[in-house]
Amino acid sequence: MYFPFLRGKQFELIALREISGINGGYNYISPIIEPVKKKTATYDKTIKVLQGANANFTIIVNPHHGDIKNDIDYVCLNLLPPLAYDNFQLGIIVHSKTNLSYIAEKLNNNGLSKNPIVIILASVNDEGMGDLENFINTFNIKHIVLGSHVRERRTIIRVVKRLCDSLVTLSDPYNKLSRNKDYAIDTDEFFSEEHLYFSEEGYIGYSDFLTIGQEYTDKGYSPYAVAIHLTYSSSDDVFRVHHFVSDSNDDTSDVAGKFGEALDKLIPFINEIELHTLASNEFRDLNEEGKYPGLGTVKKLSILNHLELVNNYFS
Repeated sequence: MYFPFLRGKQFELIALREISGINGGYNYISPIIEPVKKKTATYDKTIKVLQGANANFTIIVNPHHGDIKNDIDYVCLNLLPPLAYDNFQLGIIVHSKTNLSYIAEKLNNNGLSKNPIVIILASVNDEGMGDLENFINTFNIKHIVLGSHVRERRTIIRVVKRLCDSLVTLSDPYNKLSRNKDYAIDTDEFFSEEHLYFSEEGYIGYSDFLTIGQEYTDKGYSPYAVAIHLTYSSSDDVFRVHHFVSDSNDDTSDVAGKFGEALDKLIPFINEIELHTLASNEFRDLNEEGKYPGLGTVKKLSILNHLELVNNYFS
């Protein structure tokens, strides 16, 4: 099972909706959504699409980024599915400074003490293990997602495995660069092989931040360079990512033209490797029609392509 970690931003949410166009798209994908904004029409529509497909998903109730950072009450009162829908989990991000007693109180006050919970264990110190163990024993823990720092601590892993046998790995394989034009230095990179080995290592699934990366940003800007990031499966089923970068990168003018330059590089590549996903086919359509869809849609297509790639592997 794949647990993609997505922030509740517009085009990430739209990508989640469009998985419904993939055959069996929600059978192997259980998204973890960290809300970063107050309720929007896009968010509401996405949750309804997920419900309509009976998709399993997780909504983090203590978001660590955005406009509703740590606002547990707002998330519980405004962003969860109706009570009648039970195929979802509450997500709790836990790090070394998380006050689990406070979170427990909030869950109880909002009538959510019985709901299944996914813990995203980003970090924890030895002093906090007692509180973590008590929280796990008190609530209905469905999965524990282990961040890379936690997986380096064997003592903590032993304790967690004793408390919960449904574990998920979390990694950040995307090599995020500060400037788009720098992706032209190494256009083809290793991305991930977690899907090949998580099961034999004792995990029930794996999670990552797709082609976005863990770093959160909510700043819009006009780029000097346009880069399209597309994952694909190599001959040995390893996931790689190819970067298609524009050429005229000296200023921020003509973003549509920069997109066209990047697209001119993408089309021959996907034709050569015979990549036919919803996203790659939409890139082909944009190329034929000479359209620039906006950078948000480009990001959505990158996410959607990866989701379909993973779905195709598992199916």
